[in-house]
Amino acid sequence: MSSRSLLKGNAGILEVVQRVLDPIVVVACGVALYAFQFASLDLPRHYVFVLLGCFLVCFAVFPSFDLYRPYRGASLWAETQLLASAWAVAF
Repeated sequence: MSSRSLLKGNAGILEVVQRVLDPIVVVACGVALYAFQFASLDLPRHYVFVLLGCFLVCFAVFPSFDLYRPYRGASLWAETQLLASAWAVAF
């Protein structure tokens, strides 16, 4: 089995993993930055609510910008513009 058919056969699974992993990475970065700034993982309640909000916004906004479609043949500039637009709306 070639690598191309392996990717094509698992494209649906990869898309679901990306849709779930993106908001998780945003929250993980928020926790890591808090730990770096305050040298503690004891997150205040309001910070947890903000992180939960960021998770939900990313989970809702990113798919609406069609970020998870295949970008074969599209320019890197077009993909970068779409990604920047999604981030601007999310935050």
